[in-house]
Parts: sequence; structure tokens; C-alpha cells
Amino acid sequence: MSDRVQTATLPELFEAQAGVSAESVAVVCGEESLSYGELNARAN
Repeated sequence: MSDRVQTATLPELFEAQAGVSAESVAVVCGEESLSYGELNARAN
């Protein structure tokens, strides 16, 4: 077993999540929601 700790930035973690669940809801504000894919597209 390795004692090395893997690190990732928040943008890297978000990109990874968007890659595996692009259609899942990422954020909700009132009656509107954005999927990980939609939010990722807006961020880039």
C-alpha cells in the first residue's frame, strides 16, 4: 500500500464529475437547475 496522497484541484474534481454524470443535476436555484454538463459548458 502506498502512503502517497493524491491531490486534485476543485476544477479538476468538477471536470471528473461532469465526465461521469453529465446529465445529473449539479445546482438548483429556485425553479431552475443545471446539469454537470451544462454547468461545465458555461464554465469553459
